[in-house]
Amino acid sequence: RLQRQLAQLNSDDQAKQSAAFEKFSSSLDKSLDLAKRRRSAIPPIEYPPQLPVAEQKQTIYEAIRDNQVVIIAGETGSGKTTQIPKICLELG
Repeated sequence: RLQRQLAQLNSDDQAKQSAAFEKFSSSLDKSLDLAKRRRSAIPPIEYPPQLPVAEQKQTIYEAIRDNQVVIIAGETGSGKTTQIPKICLELG
């Protein structure tokens, strides 16, 4: 959307160009504000310390970062399903 509006700024008609610039500027401001609000709304990642996976977070983090395939085994309720995705999010 912003790219289309930016392309309209190349008009030879000064009035159209001015209107297109105002529209583009307004849209850009709204887009930047929305992106800022979305970034600030991201909740912090927390790891419950009582979960074994959380206790081994750094080791798991390094294994995922350094290897193409990682197999993680643990007891039911150890945090595999809930905590591993958080570690992956931190890795990007």
